[in-house]
Amino acid sequence: MNEPKYYSLMRRLLLLLMLSLPMVLRAQTGLGINSLFQGKIVPQERMVETRVRGRSISAYGLSFYRSVRAEVSRQELMRIEGLYKIDAKEAMEQETKKKSDSWCNSLIALPAKGGKGRFLSFQYKRKGGQYSLTVVYLEGSATTIADLRSRIKM
Repeated sequence: MNEPKYYSLMRRLLLLLMLSLPMVLRAQTGLGINSLFQGKIVPQERMVETRVRGRSISAYGLSFYRSVRAEVSRQELMRIEGLYKIDAKEAMEQETKKKSDSWCNSLIALPAKGGKGRFLSFQYKRKGGQYSLTVVYLEGSATTIADLRSRIKM
């Protein structure tokens, strides 16, 4: 008598596992630079993180702003820049103002997700043996770099 209940329970658990697998896989997709925001490259205590949502940025057509600033070593910078370049391969547009070993300023427009335009900015400046790094992620109604610039007036 207990066998049918056991098999029924096992079938339900297996079905639940199969249904939840796509959600787990989807959670693992996204931007490579996300590991920086999660503190996996530069420890959280060495970073200054800013997150903004809501009315204060809606005037610029933005719904989400997230930035990280930190002083990083050359090795950390190279790892972060590698992740940024991986994300840049998916970019719809890319703009790099100037790049050298001592200074870089780059902005990419990522494919829209959930009806929102997404942008990623990567900036660094060498200061002695360290680098001052700023990475910014933006979401909003703008879909091109020109549209973003006109809203923010940058």
